[in-house]
Amino acid sequence: GDALLSMSAITDGFRAGVAEKSFGEVFLSSLRSSGVLVFICFFMGFCAVGQPVHIGVLVFRGIGLGAAIAYFYTAYGFSGFLEVLLLIIPGAVMSSLAIILAAREGIRFSNILGGFLSGVEGERDTKVLLRLYVLKFVVLSVIILGSALVDGVTAFISAGF
Repeated sequence: GDALLSMSAITDGFRAGVAEKSFGEVFLSSLRSSGVLVFICFFMGFCAVGQPVHIGVLVFRGIGLGAAIAYFYTAYGFSGFLEVLLLIIPGAVMSSLAIILAAREGIRFSNILGGFLSGVEGERDTKVLLRLYVLKFVVLSVIILGSALVDGVTAFISAGF
């Protein structure tokens, strides 16, 4: 009961908010929400025991996205399916892929650091590993920018309907 009302408020707010927001506002909102999760993965990659946080980021993203999509389906039927397909899925696929890859890379780097700290990891060039890690996250950030751009464009197009 209460959860359904809460989801109703969120998705109705999403529908109205997207219709009322400019391209830039939707773009920044999307960039902020997905960018924070990628940043958390990046930061926790420097923690030797950051793996649980990475898994938590993935669970958080999955539950949030899944709950919103499920509510659209149940509340709006076929038109909800179309809204999800046109408004949410394009940007969500890109940003979710980037977040999954960010978690993977964060876990890998965290494991490498754990190996260094425990003495298990042999001699490796840490500068090269760090540069590669940062480069990967730069690429993931570009993907997040692209997904925010897609969200902004889809919101802008849907506002005309």
